[in-house]
Amino acid sequence: MNKLENGSTYTIILVPHSGQGVKQLHIRTLWLKALGVFAAGVLLLSAVLLYQYNSTVRQSLAEKEELRYLREINGVQEGQIQQLAQTTVALQEDLQRIKKLDSEVRKMVGVDGRDTVPVSRGAVMRPVVYNPNGGQGGPGRGPDVQQLLRGVEQLKLEMNAREASLLKLRDAIAAKQAQQARTPSTWPANGEITSPYGYRTSPWGWGSDFHPGVDIADSWGTPIYATAAGTVIFSSWDGGYGQMVVIDHGNGIQTAYAHNAANLVSVGQSVTKGAHIADMGSTGASTGPHVHYEVRVDGQRVNPLEYM
Repeated sequence: MNKLENGSTYTIILVPHSGQGVKQLHIRTLWLKALGVFAAGVLLLSAVLLYQYNSTVRQSLAEKEELRYLREINGVQEGQIQQLAQTTVALQEDLQRIKKLDSEVRKMVGVDGRDTVPVSRGAVMRPVVYNPNGGQGGPGRGPDVQQLLRGVEQLKLEMNAREASLLKLRDAIAAKQAQQARTPSTWPANGEITSPYGYRTSPWGWGSDFHPGVDIADSWGTPIYATAAGTVIFSSWDGGYGQMVVIDHGNGIQTAYAHNAANLVSVGQSVTKGAHIADMGSTGASTGPHVHYEVRVDGQRVNPLEYM
Protein backbone atom coordinates (compact mmCIF):
# COMPACT_ATOMS: atom_id res chain seq x y z
CA MET A 1 0.00 0.00 0.00
CA ASN A 2 1.43 3.31 -1.01
CA LYS A 3 0.22 6.63 0.16
CA LEU A 4 0.09 9.47 -2.29
CA GLU A 5 2.02 12.57 -1.58
CA ASN A 6 -1.03 14.62 -0.83
CA GLY A 7 -1.87 12.07 1.90
CA SER A 8 -5.54 11.90 0.93
CA THR A 9 -5.51 8.50 -0.86
CA TYR A 10 -4.14 5.04 -0.17
CA THR A 11 -3.18 2.68 -3.00
CA ILE A 12 -3.45 -1.05 -2.55
CA ILE A 13 -1.35 -3.11 -5.11
CA LEU A 14 -2.58 -6.61 -5.87
CA VAL A 15 -0.03 -9.02 -7.48
CA PRO A 16 -1.64 -12.28 -8.62
CA HIS A 17 0.39 -15.57 -8.78
CA SER A 18 -0.98 -16.47 -12.18
CA GLY A 19 1.27 -13.96 -13.89
CA GLN A 20 -1.49 -11.61 -14.82
CA GLY A 21 -1.04 -7.93 -14.60
CA VAL A 22 -0.67 -6.07 -11.33
CA LYS A 23 -3.83 -4.36 -10.08
CA GLN A 24 -4.03 -1.20 -8.03
CA LEU A 25 -6.89 -0.13 -5.73
CA HIS A 26 -7.03 3.52 -4.68
CA ILE A 27 -8.91 4.27 -1.39
CA ARG A 28 -9.42 7.76 -0.05
CA THR A 29 -8.58 8.41 3.58
CA LEU A 30 -11.98 9.98 4.14
CA TRP A 31 -13.66 6.73 3.11
CA LEU A 32 -11.63 4.76 5.62
CA LYS A 33 -12.53 7.20 8.41
CA ALA A 34 -16.21 7.07 7.44
CA LEU A 35 -16.10 3.26 7.39
CA GLY A 36 -14.53 3.22 10.85
CA VAL A 37 -17.13 5.60 12.21
CA PHE A 38 -19.93 3.50 10.69
CA ALA A 39 -18.52 0.30 12.15
CA ALA A 40 -18.20 1.92 15.57
CA GLY A 41 -21.78 3.18 15.32
CA VAL A 42 -23.07 -0.24 14.37
CA LEU A 43 -21.27 -1.82 17.33
CA LEU A 44 -22.60 0.81 19.73
CA LEU A 45 -26.16 0.45 18.42
CA SER A 46 -25.91 -3.34 18.70
CA ALA A 47 -24.74 -3.03 22.30
CA VAL A 48 -27.62 -0.68 23.19
CA LEU A 49 -30.20 -2.91 21.52
CA LEU A 50 -28.78 -5.99 23.24
CA TYR A 51 -28.94 -4.25 26.61
CA GLN A 52 -32.53 -3.15 26.07
CA TYR A 53 -33.48 -6.64 24.91
CA ASN A 54 -31.96 -8.21 28.01
CA SER A 55 -33.73 -5.65 30.24
CA THR A 56 -37.06 -6.32 28.52
CA VAL A 57 -36.61 -10.08 28.88
CA ARG A 58 -35.76 -9.77 32.58
CA GLN A 59 -38.72 -7.46 33.22
CA SER A 60 -41.06 -9.78 31.33
CA LEU A 61 -39.87 -12.78 33.35
CA ALA A 62 -40.30 -10.82 36.61
CA GLU A 63 -43.81 -9.74 35.65
CA LYS A 64 -44.68 -13.28 34.63
CA GLU A 65 -43.47 -14.62 37.99
CA GLU A 66 -45.37 -11.90 39.85
CA LEU A 67 -48.53 -12.71 37.87
CA ARG A 68 -48.14 -16.41 38.70
CA TYR A 69 -47.69 -15.56 42.38
CA LEU A 70 -50.73 -13.27 42.39
CA ARG A 71 -52.83 -15.95 40.69
CA GLU A 72 -51.70 -18.46 43.28
CA ILE A 73 -52.55 -16.08 46.14
CA ASN A 74 -55.87 -15.27 44.52
CA GLY A 75 -56.68 -18.97 44.21
CA VAL A 76 -55.90 -19.54 47.89
CA GLN A 77 -58.04 -16.56 48.92
CA GLU A 78 -60.92 -17.71 46.74
CA GLY A 79 -60.74 -21.10 48.42
CA GLN A 80 -60.74 -19.47 51.85
CA ILE A 81 -63.67 -17.25 50.94
CA GLN A 82 -65.59 -20.27 49.62
CA GLN A 83 -64.83 -22.14 52.82
CA LEU A 84 -65.97 -19.12 54.82
CA ALA A 85 -69.21 -18.95 52.81
CA GLN A 86 -69.93 -22.65 53.43
CA THR A 87 -69.17 -22.24 57.13
CA THR A 88 -71.45 -19.22 57.29
CA VAL A 89 -74.31 -21.19 55.74
CA ALA A 90 -73.75 -24.00 58.25
CA LEU A 91 -73.72 -21.48 61.10
CA GLN A 92 -76.98 -20.00 59.86
CA GLU A 93 -78.53 -23.46 59.94
CA ASP A 94 -77.13 -23.98 63.44
CA LEU A 95 -78.59 -20.65 64.52
CA GLN A 96 -82.01 -21.65 63.19
CA ARG A 97 -81.80 -24.96 65.06
CA ILE A 98 -80.75 -23.22 68.28
CA LYS A 99 -83.50 -20.65 67.81
CA LYS A 100 -86.05 -23.46 67.49
CA LEU A 101 -84.58 -25.20 70.53
CA ASP A 102 -84.70 -21.95 72.49
CA SER A 103 -88.37 -21.56 71.53
CA GLU A 104 -89.12 -25.10 72.72
CA VAL A 105 -87.39 -24.49 76.04
CA ARG A 106 -89.19 -21.18 76.54
CA LYS A 107 -92.54 -22.83 75.88
CA MET A 108 -91.68 -25.53 78.40
CA VAL A 109 -90.99 -22.99 81.14
CA GLY A 110 -93.78 -20.63 80.07
CA VAL A 111 -91.59 -17.75 78.80
CA ASP A 112 -92.95 -15.81 75.84
CA GLY A 113 -89.49 -15.36 74.28
CA ARG A 114 -89.62 -11.58 73.88
CA ASP A 115 -86.44 -9.70 74.68
CA THR A 116 -86.44 -7.86 77.94
CA VAL A 117 -86.01 -4.09 77.91
CA PRO A 118 -82.58 -3.07 79.24
CA VAL A 119 -82.26 -0.73 82.20
CA SER A 120 -79.81 2.16 82.11
CA ARG A 121 -77.56 3.09 84.99
CA GLY A 122 -80.16 5.67 85.96
CA ALA A 123 -82.70 2.84 86.33
CA VAL A 124 -84.81 4.34 83.54
CA MET A 125 -86.51 1.80 81.29
CA ARG A 126 -85.66 2.56 77.69
CA PRO A 127 -85.72 0.39 74.56
CA VAL A 128 -82.70 -0.14 72.32
CA VAL A 129 -83.12 1.78 69.06
CA TYR A 130 -80.66 1.59 66.17
CA ASN A 131 -80.37 4.78 64.11
CA PRO A 132 -78.02 4.40 61.10
CA ASN A 133 -78.28 8.14 60.39
CA GLY A 134 -76.78 9.18 63.71
CA GLY A 135 -73.17 9.95 64.51
CA GLN A 136 -70.67 7.20 63.78
CA GLY A 137 -66.90 6.87 63.85
CA GLY A 138 -63.89 4.78 64.67
CA PRO A 139 -61.06 3.44 62.50
CA GLY A 140 -62.04 0.97 59.85
CA ARG A 141 -60.21 -1.47 57.66
CA GLY A 142 -61.08 -4.29 55.33
CA PRO A 143 -61.79 -7.73 56.73
CA ASP A 144 -58.96 -10.21 57.03
CA VAL A 145 -59.87 -13.68 55.81
CA GLN A 146 -57.83 -15.44 58.47
CA GLN A 147 -59.41 -13.33 61.21
CA LEU A 148 -62.85 -14.05 59.81
CA LEU A 149 -62.14 -17.77 59.77
CA ARG A 150 -60.86 -17.70 63.35
CA GLY A 151 -63.91 -15.70 64.41
CA VAL A 152 -66.25 -18.14 62.71
CA GLU A 153 -64.55 -21.11 64.35
CA GLN A 154 -64.80 -19.43 67.76
CA LEU A 155 -68.47 -18.67 67.13
CA LYS A 156 -69.00 -22.28 66.09
CA LEU A 157 -67.49 -23.53 69.35
CA GLU A 158 -69.65 -21.15 71.38
CA MET A 159 -72.76 -22.20 69.47
CA ASN A 160 -72.02 -25.87 70.07
CA ALA A 161 -71.57 -25.20 73.78
CA ARG A 162 -74.78 -23.16 73.83
CA GLU A 163 -76.69 -25.88 72.01
CA ALA A 164 -75.39 -28.56 74.38
CA SER A 165 -76.47 -26.44 77.35
CA LEU A 166 -79.93 -25.89 75.87
CA LEU A 167 -80.32 -29.60 75.10
CA LYS A 168 -79.40 -30.46 78.68
CA LEU A 169 -81.85 -27.85 79.95
CA ARG A 170 -84.61 -29.12 77.66
CA ASP A 171 -84.08 -32.72 78.78
CA ALA A 172 -84.13 -31.66 82.43
CA ILE A 173 -87.32 -29.67 81.93
CA ALA A 174 -88.91 -32.50 79.96
CA ALA A 175 -88.03 -34.95 82.75
CA LYS A 176 -89.48 -32.57 85.33
CA GLN A 177 -92.63 -32.06 83.28
CA ALA A 178 -92.97 -35.82 82.85
CA GLN A 179 -92.64 -36.24 86.60
CA GLN A 180 -95.20 -33.49 87.17
CA ALA A 181 -97.54 -35.11 84.65
CA ARG A 182 -97.29 -38.35 86.64
CA THR A 183 -97.85 -36.59 89.98
CA PRO A 184 -101.51 -36.13 91.07
CA SER A 185 -102.39 -32.45 91.14
CA THR A 186 -106.04 -32.01 90.08
CA TRP A 187 -109.54 -32.90 91.27
CA PRO A 188 -110.83 -36.23 89.94
CA ALA A 189 -114.32 -34.86 89.28
CA ASN A 190 -116.59 -31.86 89.63
CA GLY A 191 -118.65 -31.70 92.82
CA GLU A 192 -118.39 -31.04 96.52
CA ILE A 193 -116.36 -32.82 99.17
CA THR A 194 -118.89 -34.63 101.34
CA SER A 195 -116.41 -36.61 103.44
CA PRO A 196 -112.80 -35.56 104.13
CA TYR A 197 -109.71 -37.67 104.78
CA GLY A 198 -109.20 -38.90 108.32
CA TYR A 199 -111.48 -39.77 111.23
CA ARG A 200 -115.15 -38.99 110.70
CA THR A 201 -118.61 -39.82 111.96
CA SER A 202 -119.63 -43.03 110.27
CA PRO A 203 -122.10 -42.44 107.38
CA TRP A 204 -123.87 -45.61 108.53
CA GLY A 205 -125.05 -43.99 111.73
CA TRP A 206 -122.87 -45.52 114.43
CA GLY A 207 -119.57 -44.44 115.94
CA SER A 208 -116.64 -43.10 113.89
CA ASP A 209 -114.17 -44.57 111.46
CA PHE A 210 -111.03 -43.63 109.59
CA HIS A 211 -111.72 -42.48 106.04
CA PRO A 212 -108.61 -43.15 103.84
CA GLY A 213 -109.65 -40.75 101.07
CA VAL A 214 -112.03 -37.97 100.15
CA ASP A 215 -115.58 -38.29 98.79
CA ILE A 216 -116.63 -35.90 96.04
CA ALA A 217 -120.36 -36.00 95.28
CA ASP A 218 -122.19 -34.90 92.16
CA SER A 219 -124.91 -36.25 89.88
CA TRP A 220 -124.95 -39.78 88.53
CA GLY A 221 -122.70 -40.20 85.46
CA THR A 222 -120.47 -37.19 86.17
CA PRO A 223 -117.12 -37.82 84.39
CA ILE A 224 -114.24 -38.98 86.54
CA TYR A 225 -110.75 -38.02 85.32
CA ALA A 226 -107.24 -39.32 85.97
CA THR A 227 -105.43 -36.83 88.18
CA ALA A 228 -102.04 -37.77 86.68
CA ALA A 229 -100.59 -39.80 83.84
CA GLY A 230 -99.92 -43.47 84.49
CA THR A 231 -100.85 -47.07 83.85
CA VAL A 232 -104.10 -48.75 84.91
CA ILE A 233 -103.32 -51.64 87.26
CA PHE A 234 -106.89 -52.40 88.42
CA SER A 235 -110.29 -51.89 86.82
CA SER A 236 -113.00 -54.07 88.34
CA TRP A 237 -115.27 -54.66 91.34
CA ASP A 238 -113.61 -54.56 94.75
CA GLY A 239 -116.02 -55.31 97.65
CA GLY A 240 -117.18 -52.16 99.47
CA TYR A 241 -115.37 -49.99 96.88
CA GLY A 242 -117.71 -51.23 94.18
CA GLN A 243 -116.45 -50.55 90.70
CA MET A 244 -112.95 -49.12 91.14
CA VAL A 245 -110.02 -48.00 88.99
CA VAL A 246 -106.46 -47.89 90.34
CA ILE A 247 -103.68 -46.11 88.38
CA ASP A 248 -99.95 -46.49 89.01
CA HIS A 249 -98.06 -43.22 88.38
CA GLY A 250 -94.56 -44.45 89.15
CA ASN A 251 -92.25 -43.28 91.94
CA GLY A 252 -94.40 -45.23 94.41
CA ILE A 253 -97.55 -43.15 93.79
CA GLN A 254 -100.98 -44.65 93.00
CA THR A 255 -104.49 -43.20 92.86
CA ALA A 256 -107.82 -45.00 93.32
CA TYR A 257 -111.32 -44.00 92.09
CA ALA A 258 -114.19 -45.99 93.62
CA HIS A 259 -118.01 -46.44 93.62
CA ASN A 260 -118.10 -45.84 89.85
CA ALA A 261 -121.15 -46.45 87.74
CA ALA A 262 -118.88 -47.64 84.93
CA ASN A 263 -115.14 -48.09 84.40
CA LEU A 264 -113.96 -46.87 80.99
CA VAL A 265 -110.36 -48.16 81.06
CA SER A 266 -108.75 -51.58 81.28
CA VAL A 267 -105.72 -53.03 83.05
CA GLY A 268 -102.44 -52.23 81.28
CA GLN A 269 -103.82 -49.17 79.53
CA SER A 270 -101.74 -45.97 79.64
CA VAL A 271 -103.67 -42.83 80.49
CA THR A 272 -102.79 -39.16 80.43
CA LYS A 273 -103.56 -36.56 83.05
CA GLY A 274 -107.19 -35.51 82.61
CA ALA A 275 -108.23 -38.66 80.73
CA HIS A 276 -111.88 -39.70 81.22
CA ILE A 277 -111.54 -43.03 83.06
CA ALA A 278 -114.97 -43.66 84.68
CA ASP A 279 -118.44 -42.30 85.35
CA MET A 280 -119.65 -41.37 88.83
CA GLY A 281 -122.02 -43.81 90.51
CA SER A 282 -122.93 -45.37 93.84
CA THR A 283 -121.71 -48.96 93.62
CA GLY A 284 -120.44 -50.87 96.68
CA ALA A 285 -120.82 -49.41 100.17
CA SER A 286 -122.22 -46.02 99.17
CA THR A 287 -125.06 -43.74 100.24
CA GLY A 288 -125.32 -41.84 96.93
CA PRO A 289 -123.47 -40.94 93.71
CA HIS A 290 -119.93 -39.82 94.45
CA VAL A 291 -116.30 -40.76 93.77
CA HIS A 292 -114.17 -42.03 96.62
CA TYR A 293 -110.65 -40.76 95.76
CA GLU A 294 -107.47 -42.07 97.35
CA VAL A 295 -103.77 -41.21 96.94
CA ARG A 296 -101.36 -43.95 97.96
CA VAL A 297 -97.62 -43.26 98.46
CA ASP A 298 -95.40 -46.31 98.91
CA GLY A 299 -98.49 -48.29 99.88
CA GLN A 300 -99.65 -45.76 102.49
CA ARG A 301 -102.91 -43.87 101.99
CA VAL A 302 -102.22 -40.14 102.43
CA ASN A 303 -104.43 -37.05 102.45
CA PRO A 304 -105.53 -36.45 98.82
CA LEU A 305 -106.05 -32.73 99.55
CA GLU A 306 -102.26 -32.34 99.51
CA TYR A 307 -102.35 -33.40 95.82
CA MET A 308 -105.44 -31.48 94.73
